[in-house]
Amino acid sequence: MCSSFLLCPKASTSLILLLLLFFFIIPHHHLHVMSAPAILPAKHNNVTDRSSLLVFKSKISLDPHGVFATWNDTLPFCRWQGVVCGRRHPDRVVSLDLTSLDLFGTVPPHLANLTFLRRIDFSSNHFHGRIPQELSRLSRLQYLDLNTNSFSGMIPSELSHCLGLQFINMSFNKIEGNIPSVFGSLPSLYELDLKNNSISGQILTSLANASSLVVLGLSFNLLSGGIPPSLGKLFVLKALYLEDNNLEGSIPPSLWNISSLEYLYLGNNQLKGSIPQDLGQTLPRLNHLAINFNKMHGSIPMSLSNASLLSLIQLNYNNFSGRIPPNLGSLRHLRFLLLYGNRLEAREPLIGASLLL
Repeated sequence: MCSSFLLCPKASTSLILLLLLFFFIIPHHHLHVMSAPAILPAKHNNVTDRSSLLVFKSKISLDPHGVFATWNDTLPFCRWQGVVCGRRHPDRVVSLDLTSLDLFGTVPPHLANLTFLRRIDFSSNHFHGRIPQELSRLSRLQYLDLNTNSFSGMIPSELSHCLGLQFINMSFNKIEGNIPSVFGSLPSLYELDLKNNSISGQILTSLANASSLVVLGLSFNLLSGGIPPSLGKLFVLKALYLEDNNLEGSIPPSLWNISSLEYLYLGNNQLKGSIPQDLGQTLPRLNHLAINFNKMHGSIPMSLSNASLLSLIQLNYNNFSGRIPPNLGSLRHLRFLLLYGNRLEAREPLIGASLLL
């Protein structure tokens, strides 16, 4: 038996091998691990895009048109149906367009890992469940269309972190709760459509801070309270849809002065007051005026004929009285004139009334 490694050749040989392993193999492994973060991010992001798409695919419970048949290893994920990758970053997903495909399923939070995503269009499907708040991590997101599905729960207020959002459509779902006040902090938002849900609470004054709004759709909800006068600060607004809610009080004078307005729908509420006599001058671009089923009173302004683009005037079932302006019939584009259910008089025929449908 050897008394030391020096007197035992086999033992000393073993020691040398161990030392070699320690100084050469282990340091090499250590250097490999330390250098990994410098080379993994780009590859990791690419892999993450693919894996996130596959998680999304796994949440689809019914795909009647076989959309996801292409989502497999035989094709690069940038060629999967509905997936669009970028030009500057050709291996990163920038758009998911799966509209009108009769898909059933849920939207997983993993979509937030598609960090280059600018556009999501899942409209006209059968998605259900909540809208993931993790989508707020998509800092490049500009377009979010979830309309005509069965999404439920509340709108994630965290979406306000997506400062580039320009278009939000969540209409025709089962969304509840209030309108997030933070939507007013989205500087580029030009369309916000939340029609046909179960959204309650009041229309917040902070929405007027979204100064780029062109379309604001809040119809067919459970909104209450008054129409905020601050909405009159939306100087580029073209369409305001507030019908079929529980709104009350007077229509703010500031609303009648948004000269860009083309479509104004306020019907089926509890609104009162009168229509300004100079409406035809203050809203010259108006196409549709619908204030039916309210508690409005007063006369119908003669100046309406100055809004020469009017094609629909819907004032039925209010308390309007007086004479029907005969010059309404001269509106060249007018096709629908609904005035019944009031206390109006027609003392002379409407000019050009034969054009009305």
